[in-house]
Amino acid sequence: MSIEITIKLEGDILDALEDVKTATSQIQTQLGLGKPANTKFRSDMNVKKAIEDLTEAYLEEAKRRCGDGHGSQTARSKLLGFPSYQSFAYWEKRRRSK
Repeated sequence: MSIEITIKLEGDILDALEDVKTATSQIQTQLGLGKPANTKFRSDMNVKKAIEDLTEAYLEEAKRRCGDGHGSQTARSKLLGFPSYQSFAYWEKRRRSK
């Protein structure tokens, strides 16, 4: 896939940068990329909580992309890189029980 973007700067550079930000967001939406992962550090610097937050964001995005219907859990497991539906289901069950 190739995307070519031409930016014509007229007027204020800050306005142009805001236009680029808006265009980038629209392209992400059109390509189905969703929101980028939260890359801000937590104020408490708790890495375990940060991993939990990132894991939850990935699970939510996989659910958004694959839906909730028949076969969706298998599709989510493949999307998230699990070798099988069963390993994904077991991992998710252990994660939720903590």
